[in-house]
Amino acid sequence: MYAKSQPVETIMEHTQALLTNYDVLREKYPDLLTDRQRLLLKIAVQYHDAGKVYSRFQNMIRKQLGLSLLPCSVDHDIPHNFLSPLFVPIKKLRKEVGLSVEEERVLLQAIAYHHERNKDIRQLKDAILEVINQDLHPNMKDIQSCLDMPLPERLSTLQLAKVNKQIDYRDANYLDYVLIKGLLLRLDHAASAHEPIELHSSYDVSEYVNSYLKEKEGLRPLQVFTQENQDRNLVLIGQTGMGKTEAALLWLGKGKGFFTLPLRVSLNALYERTKDVKKIAYVDANQRPIAGLLHSNALDFLFKNQEDSEENEQSLHDLEQSYQQSRLLSRKLTFSTIDQILTFPFYFKGHEKWLATLSYSKLVIDEIQAYSPRIAAVLLKGIQRIHQLGGKFLIMTATMPTFFLEKMNEMGLSLGGDYLYETFTNDLIRHRISVEENSLLDAVEDIVDKGKRKKVLVICNTVKQSIKMYEALKDQGVSSHLLHSQFTLGDRAALEKKILTFAPNDCMRNQESGIWITTQVVEASIDVDFDVLYTELSVLDSLFQRMGRCYRSRSYSGLEANVYVYTQNVSGIGANAVYHPELFQLSKEFLLPYHGQFLSEEEKVNLVAEMYKTERLQQTAYYREFEKALKILEHPPANEIGRNEAHQIMREVDRVQVIPRQKCDELWPQFEKYDELKRLEYQARKQKDWDRLKKYKVEKRQIYFEIEQQVISIPRYLAKNKVSPLPSNIRHLYMYDCQYDFDSSRVTGKGVVYDEYDPFL
Repeated sequence: MYAKSQPVETIMEHTQALLTNYDVLREKYPDLLTDRQRLLLKIAVQYHDAGKVYSRFQNMIRKQLGLSLLPCSVDHDIPHNFLSPLFVPIKKLRKEVGLSVEEERVLLQAIAYHHERNKDIRQLKDAILEVINQDLHPNMKDIQSCLDMPLPERLSTLQLAKVNKQIDYRDANYLDYVLIKGLLLRLDHAASAHEPIELHSSYDVSEYVNSYLKEKEGLRPLQVFTQENQDRNLVLIGQTGMGKTEAALLWLGKGKGFFTLPLRVSLNALYERTKDVKKIAYVDANQRPIAGLLHSNALDFLFKNQEDSEENEQSLHDLEQSYQQSRLLSRKLTFSTIDQILTFPFYFKGHEKWLATLSYSKLVIDEIQAYSPRIAAVLLKGIQRIHQLGGKFLIMTATMPTFFLEKMNEMGLSLGGDYLYETFTNDLIRHRISVEENSLLDAVEDIVDKGKRKKVLVICNTVKQSIKMYEALKDQGVSSHLLHSQFTLGDRAALEKKILTFAPNDCMRNQESGIWITTQVVEASIDVDFDVLYTELSVLDSLFQRMGRCYRSRSYSGLEANVYVYTQNVSGIGANAVYHPELFQLSKEFLLPYHGQFLSEEEKVNLVAEMYKTERLQQTAYYREFEKALKILEHPPANEIGRNEAHQIMREVDRVQVIPRQKCDELWPQFEKYDELKRLEYQARKQKDWDRLKKYKVEKRQIYFEIEQQVISIPRYLAKNKVSPLPSNIRHLYMYDCQYDFDSSRVTGKGVVYDEYDPFL
């Protein structure tokens, strides 16, 4: 009897694939489960697909394979996972292994809900009874031969009573359920994809990092600390230049790891750095990356990176496979955005897979201060759950909001007991600040003067303000460029490459002078080093991140300021804008005493810690938003949303993916090619020509990547009455009726030109 049609696979072949993966998991992570939990997981694996013996299911596959259909006297549409618990020999298991009532619930529910359906098993009871009597019982001899494992003497719906109400986070058996169901999902998904459950499990990333650092300068204090505390949860504050990335990798050691950052571009750069054979060189014996990349555009980045590679070491198929392994959570180390792996606090359908994996993994959360108060609440609940299940966490940042640590303590994560907290700074003085009581637009003359002699960075809080600055500076006889989020993906990549070339974090860099105007997109994603910074005041943690793009690794002792902060007519301040007004005002109050003075790294850390204390924030809208989110997460509705909805909540976006009209005109040949490949793909699938199907999929992805380079993400309110369907069968992208300004030969322009701007990036 069949389990799959593409490729063809019997129920027992598929089950054996899961059992093989089960053995691998048990061998590689022997302490993951107790003996009883291992027993439950193995039984769940053996019986999870038994319900596929139902003749209706078999006929669906046989029809796809062009085989004659089996006699079937009933035709109820019942998910096979609702039938599978019927075949578990509960009475025999009670007698032979002492299965308890609680264990029965966990086992049967893990099987019944290993697929999440929009159906209620209670409403199917009569139909299931009919299937038992008219289809399953008459075929028990064949079923016994097919399944080749113990079955009940007689099938009954009685044990389905134990799956009527699905176990959720409020249940006493929830943690056991998470492990059994979550790992069953991992095993099943890996087997269905014909991929290993775990890859490179013997590799220790700290060995590669140690080798790399010894060739350079040896370990720094922060790095020594993380390596010596690989078995502890850590919260670490470290200034720029402390080697935080290598420190986190040293902490991961031989463990399975997930490394998160707020921005995809940062993850891409980190992934590249880790696999670079001239740097950390975390690669296997075939020189292929051990780490994986997991975010919404990861596969397109991998394809683009391969396209740019001169060596062409991996085929496009290999890249597809690498990405698939990351999605399956099989990679030893995965660089990921939080929306891919930390959505489980919403308890969406199937969340157990991610939580179970993190129960034996180590999680790095970098730049935690970059997240909104709502997302910070989600991260806190996630950390709490991971800790309960035995997983490890490392929170690493340049500035830590104090209220987060105080809330951790309230939730049972005690300092010293459950985690260690350390701050790492040095005596390097990098910044003298000048707090200006006027508008950034009033500084044009001074910016131009310095831009003729130095590398000048101007940072605005909003896109609209950055364009105003660009227009004010572009005809002043000095080289100027603009970078913000409202450029197409391709043009933004070109701009990011150019700014890195202009102001690299390198003591041997060129002496070229000029001005770059940006938004906060440079705060944590681009490793640049400018001579002077002009910026609108933002909140302190954001401001100090900006300052890290000026004299990034150099000491400064000049009498003149190298950081100018403007506090009047500041953009992006408001209840629904980039920064909360109350935090903005607090930041100004904390910063004013340092006008004209040097600001040390230790002082920056202390200022943020003082400003973000609970007692200081309690009456602010910012803190109320955090508390409200945390309260909702204490008792969220379980199993009511899907993972895609959880994704959207974590991304905090209500945006539309668009292509400017003039770019659409240029893309016409690609649209036609894409639609033709979709037609050929459909034909190949219909003809069951899997080789051609794979070929067309790869070609279609290449064409899609070319199209995607012209995409811009805009707020939904700006899309109103200005978008229309593309002249192609790509449903999630739209044509945008707007002007677009960019000179690709000079790598400069304003991006999207319209009257209203996104109040964010």
